[in-house]
Amino acid sequence: MTYEEIDNMVKKCRKCGMLLKPRFYTFKQGESNILIIGESPAKDCWIESGKAFYNDKGTLQGTGRILSRLLELIGLTIEDISFTECCKCHLDNITTLSEFTANCRPFLISQLELSKQEIILTMGKFATQQILGIEIKRFKDYAGKEFKYGNKIVIPIYHCSPINPLGYSGNVEIFKSLTKYNLR
Repeated sequence: MTYEEIDNMVKKCRKCGMLLKPRFYTFKQGESNILIIGESPAKDCWIESGKAFYNDKGTLQGTGRILSRLLELIGLTIEDISFTECCKCHLDNITTLSEFTANCRPFLISQLELSKQEIILTMGKFATQQILGIEIKRFKDYAGKEFKYGNKIVIPIYHCSPINPLGYSGNVEIFKSLTKYNLR
């Protein structure tokens, strides 16, 4: 299976009825050894532009701007990383995320199996729970720690949303610690 085949399956999926615009891509392939996994696509990014973190005018959006600053700390850019989401649809109601992510899980697992990246950064509590298969009470107990997913290293990071007070400051030391790995 290829990323394109997975993307085509996502575009045809009607399990939850939430896929707004089936033209966006579900996996952004970069050249670095890092795969970042988010929660679900932002309406003003993937959904509109077909490009993670950018709007339809080509402008880097809030989460992307913070993530870009963090990646600069380790000599990488947004274009260098690979990226996907647990849930492939944009959700207006975040309370349905768990339900809809269950529908998308086979797509995510297929993407992870294809991924050559050895370092997975899970963005926030929800993405971390999905990858590690555990329920998290206090995310700060997991952020920055190393876990295994097959032969890959999983490191939870704080969600880089501009409304998250730890989106940048809580991640600085986590990103600096990544330099001990082969990032390219």
